[in-house]
Amino acid sequence: LDVGEMEAQTTPVGGGAGPPDSVSSAPAGEAGASHAVEIDAEQVSEPARLSEDQVTELPEPTRSQTEIIRLVLEAMEERGVNQTFICGRLALSPVYFSMWLKEKQMPARKKSLYASACEMWVGDEAFSIRNASLTDTNPAQVPSLGRPTSGGGLRARGRGG
Repeated sequence: LDVGEMEAQTTPVGGGAGPPDSVSSAPAGEAGASHAVEIDAEQVSEPARLSEDQVTELPEPTRSQTEIIRLVLEAMEERGVNQTFICGRLALSPVYFSMWLKEKQMPARKKSLYASACEMWVGDEAFSIRNASLTDTNPAQVPSLGRPTSGGGLRARGRGG
């Protein structure tokens, strides 16, 4: 009887591990269903917020590079910003951004990431990226948007005084 009880105790463990389809498919299905509902709820609310802190990777661009470049150049003129501003705002390297604008050869992944970041910025002027790894860029290459303004102000005062 003791052996039978031990077998009964070990059978669910061994049986659960042995035939997972019959034993664990119902609980896993139920758990999967509840998790799927939770994940779907998060996915529905996440795109509406689109905070750069929540974006873990950029989507594939939906337009051609040539079309995105045209839109970026128009938006730069309309918004009164330069390439340095865009690079700081979107965590891009000025060297690669210039190459991208001129459609010069560059790594395909970086080209796609720059296109995606720029396409998102064209669609939403407030869009920004703080994490340079999202654009496959060395953080040291990203211009700081705070420096030119404060540096320019100090130099202007120094020369005027």
